[in-house]
Amino acid sequence: MIIFSDIEKAAIYYNGKSVSFTPKEHQFFLIMIQQQGQRLDSQMVIANIWGDRSDIIVQNNLSQLAFRVRDKLKRAGVPVTICASFKRGCILKTEKKIFILEHRNHFIRILLDVIQFLFNPTKSQPEKR
Repeated sequence: MIIFSDIEKAAIYYNGKSVSFTPKEHQFFLIMIQQQGQRLDSQMVIANIWGDRSDIIVQNNLSQLAFRVRDKLKRAGVPVTICASFKRGCILKTEKKIFILEHRNHFIRILLDVIQFLFNPTKSQPEKR
């Protein structure tokens, strides 16, 4: 399974659908994908996302972040399961290995626009005046 990740827009593209994240949601998703199938220590995830503020982050912050990412992925049909527990850590499970293609240049953004148009041409066409 291939997922395109747009760093600048904090978004991913899967099967012609886009998922917009907040910067922290996007960062959480990328951390989980990079370590898919492996249980990650909650404190490590928190330190990577919140940095210097990690000492004031509580369990609810991590749980809410995981819930929002899980909900957005589910609505887009991305077949993953994300579990986040302060005590047990965080894990992303999927039946197929996920490959992330990160892009930062205009060529790939144009390619994604073409793919988006091919999968959903009615939404991609400009409005007629």
